[in-house]
Order: sequence, then structure tokens, then C-alpha cells
Amino acid sequence: MRFAAHTIFSASFVNDTRVSVEHPTETIGNDANGRPLIVVQGAFRGGVDQNFIRRREANTEVQDIATYIRGAQTIRFGGRLKPQFTEITDAENFGGTFEFSNLQMFEAARPFVFRVNQGSPHIEYRPSVADAFFQDEVKLRPDFSLLLGVRYDFEAYLHDYNNVGPRVAFAFAPGQKKTSVRGGVGVFYEHLGQGGIQQALMFDGSRTHELIITDPSYPNPFAEGTATVDTPDRYQFAKDFSAGKLIQSSVSLERELSRKTSIAIEYTRLWGVDLFRVRDLNAPLPGTDVRPDTAFLPIIQIESAGRMRSNSLNVTFHAGAGAFKGSAIYTYAKTYNDTPGANASGSLSFRLPANNYDPGAEWGRADFDIRHRFHLAGVLQLPFGFRVGSILELKTGEPYEITTGFDDNGDGDANDRPAGVRRNAGQMPGYGRLDLRLTKVFNTLRPLESPTDKPGKLSINLDLLNALNRANYSQFVGVRSSPLFGRAIAAEQARKIQLAVSYNF
Repeated sequence: MRFAAHTIFSASFVNDTRVSVEHPTETIGNDANGRPLIVVQGAFRGGVDQNFIRRREANTEVQDIATYIRGAQTIRFGGRLKPQFTEITDAENFGGTFEFSNLQMFEAARPFVFRVNQGSPHIEYRPSVADAFFQDEVKLRPDFSLLLGVRYDFEAYLHDYNNVGPRVAFAFAPGQKKTSVRGGVGVFYEHLGQGGIQQALMFDGSRTHELIITDPSYPNPFAEGTATVDTPDRYQFAKDFSAGKLIQSSVSLERELSRKTSIAIEYTRLWGVDLFRVRDLNAPLPGTDVRPDTAFLPIIQIESAGRMRSNSLNVTFHAGAGAFKGSAIYTYAKTYNDTPGANASGSLSFRLPANNYDPGAEWGRADFDIRHRFHLAGVLQLPFGFRVGSILELKTGEPYEITTGFDDNGDGDANDRPAGVRRNAGQMPGYGRLDLRLTKVFNTLRPLESPTDKPGKLSINLDLLNALNRANYSQFVGVRSSPLFGRAIAAEQARKIQLAVSYNF
């Protein structure tokens, strides 16, 4: 249910209120019923999928934003309150997973680890969030405006109450206003999301735990004589856990070249500190297979200690007049970090570092580090009423991880890298895709009498998706022990041709 109200108190003061109430439920996957999943590093995944989640939520969101205009000054302020209640049953991997280092080990029935979750997979929690902001935009001169603002973010379970993010921006358009300069800097905060909260509550050392058996028997990991480990694992927040901070600054120059034609250049710098990451505090000591705390297996700590550096340059050309109308954008970007962190939706990555005692060594290309991008989209008018629409996308390849395929340090994860190989050292080939649409519109008679003299229209569209039929690979094997090492195992759709006819009257 949603409610919205736009209230005009006066010519200079308005208020917008929105209230929503949601009650979503979902079920993903099926109970594995004790049947395991089989993972062969760099080769295949088989057996029974281990995802099984039932979720029920009750969410309420109240948002209020006010706008006050006084001469050359515009003030906006408001906030949002989102109380949430979540009830979840997460029986992921309750059937267990066998992991093999390569195909040879699989043929010899010698997995290096067996993992299975046990215990009670049901929890209830309240991941509520709230935020508030204030901004003041004032036109100091006809050609210069300044914006000052501040935002406050609150997220339950963070226990971090000083997330105040100031922002400042300006816009300057001198003379005939054909040239404009814009810039700004602001502080933003990472969102933990429900994934991190759920893991910390579910795997608290007593409710649910993961049983890990190294060098198990196969197919029965609990066969007589097999060395089993009955100590639990645990997820926890660091004592100084806080929201990660992102400091973004940018400056741009835009120039009108002619009527409806312009070019813009923008530089952006993003600096991340105290970003979310995870590591095993109880990983085996270097050179041994002994964990410091023998009462537990992994102790996965969610902490705020990651870093990120990103620089990008954008060049945008826009043509809005003549036979061709469209935009072309070129981007050069370089992004390094030492943690996958959390994505824009707040989903925290639980990928452990290769060396839990030196997480700073993870510094390398970010998973999304793409150096060059070019995007062209537009419409070209042809003779005889034909029209061609096009979307062209070109970009250099993404990085991918290179690993040995073995659990070399005995921490139960086969994420170890060869000596001298940094994180995301692999390089996928470039990407290129051209989509075309040829359109012709015919004026036709109307089948029925009409009060208007406008004719009917018959439109014929011919679409060529991936018109050049380029093989755009989306996944590469980076496991050295795999016979598929360095080869692509997935690609996007090949050329597709479709015809559409529509008649409007």
C-alpha cells in the first residue's frame, strides 16, 4: 500500500510526503534433503543445489521532503524512516558440499574438503534504517550558484552514530552561458544491508554452525575412520565496526558548439576508507594447519578496514540537430581496492582474502575495473522515410582471479594464488556489441470512421541484436589446476534478428 501527498502551503513553500507498507514473502530453492553439491575447481558444479531460503518481511517507509524558495535561495530538507521486520529460514548448504581441486582428484574420489551447515536455520531481526538531509542552493550571481548540504545516515546493527556526510557543489556559466563549469565534493557511506546482519546472527557460534571436514572420505564424509571436526564456526562484527566512507569529488567543463550540439569533459575521483571486508581471525597460523583458537573453526569477522582508489575521465558529445541525433560517451577509469566490499544495493561480499593475516596484500584491480568504455546511441534519418537507430558499446575486458585450485594454506578455502600473482591478475578480452533497428512508417487508411483526418500508421521494424555476431565472453576459468585454465566458459547472446509490425489507427 502506498500513500502520497503534495501539499502547497504557499507560493514559496511545498511539502511532499510518502508512506508505504509492504509485506513481501518469498521462497528460493528446495530442501536438499541431505544430498550434496559437488564442486570441482575450474571444471564444473554438479549434484543438488544447496540454496533454500524462506523469507517474510514487514516493511514500513515514511518519507517527508520540504522545499522553501526565498528569492535566489532554494532550501530543501527532509528525511526517511524505514522500520523493518524480517523473519528468515536459511537452510543453505544443509545437504553439504564436496570440493575437489581438479578433475584428477575427482576421478580418484579425493575431495580436499566437505562443508555442511547444521543447527537451527531460523532467525528474526529488525534491520531498520533512517536518514535525514538539509541542502541550501543559492544563486550568488546570475552566472554562479552554490549548493551546501549535509546528510545523516543511520543503520541498525552498525552501532555507528556519527555518519554525517557534508556536500558542496557549484555551477558557473559566464558570458553568453555557452560554457559552464561545475564541480563538487561530498562524503557518502556504505550500506551494510541484510546479508551481513543475517550471517552474524545466524552463525553466532550456537544457532547454526558449519561443519568442515578436511580430506574427507567420499561419498560418505562421515565414514568410520574419517577425521571429523565438531567445533563450530562463527561470524561476528569487529568491536570498532562502522560504516565505510566514500569521498567523491568531481569537476566538469561543458561547451555548446552549436544549436543543440555540445561537448562535456568530467573528471571524478573516488576515495574509499574503512570499507567493509571480511577475514578469518582463526585461520591456521602461517606454515601450519593449527588454528589459534581450537574451540572454533573459522571466526569470520566483518570489519571496517578496506580501501579503494578510483579515477575516471568522461568525455560526452551530444548532437541534437541534423540528420543524426544522439550521444557518444568515452570513459577512462582506473579502480583499485583490497576488498570486494558491498555493492550499491548493500549486499556484502563474504569472499575471504587469500592470506587472512595480510588482507592488505589483496590490493589490486577492482572486480569492476574496466579501463576504456565507449558508448554511442542515436538515430539517423535516411531518405524515403527510413530511420536507423543504433547502440554501439565497446569496452576493454574485465579482470578475473587466478588461483592454484588447492587449499595451500589449510584454511578450508581453495582461493590461494600462485606465488607472485596478485588479486584479479587475469584479463578478459574486450567487449563489442552493435544493435541496430531499421524503421519505416507508412501512412494508411483507417478501417473505421474517425472524427480526425489523421491517417493510420503501419510501422515495420527490423532489429539486429549483436549485429556483427561478435563472441563476447563473460566468464573465464582462472584455476591453474583446471584443464580449462585461461579459457572462456560462457558468452553473451549471439546475433539475433527479429521483425515487428504494428498498426495504429
